[in-house]
Amino acid sequence: MTTEDGKIQFASETCRLVEQLLNDYVDEEISPGHRELVDAHLLTCSACRVALEELRELLRTARSLNDEPLDREVRQRLRHALKERVGFEVPRSKRTMLKVVPVMKR
Repeated sequence: MTTEDGKIQFASETCRLVEQLLNDYVDEEISPGHRELVDAHLLTCSACRVALEELRELLRTARSLNDEPLDREVRQRLRHALKERVGFEVPRSKRTMLKVVPVMKR
């Protein structure tokens, strides 16, 4: 389930646990017991399946990026999205450059 602003709303304690495990799940760095829990939960929870697909899409996008500086408009939109979606505010210092670094491919 998503909220009006597009954020995923996790309905249960299991959802919140699965959300915390998704990075390790995607990276295949998860214990067999946790993998079993996540697999079973994904069969019944559309919100967690959406979260998993969004994480996979984010990783695919990050892997496709090169190491070039972002233009001003993209930096501003990224700053705004990070603040609105996950509550992370990027410092606006002249010494701080917002730069996307590609995820290493396995």
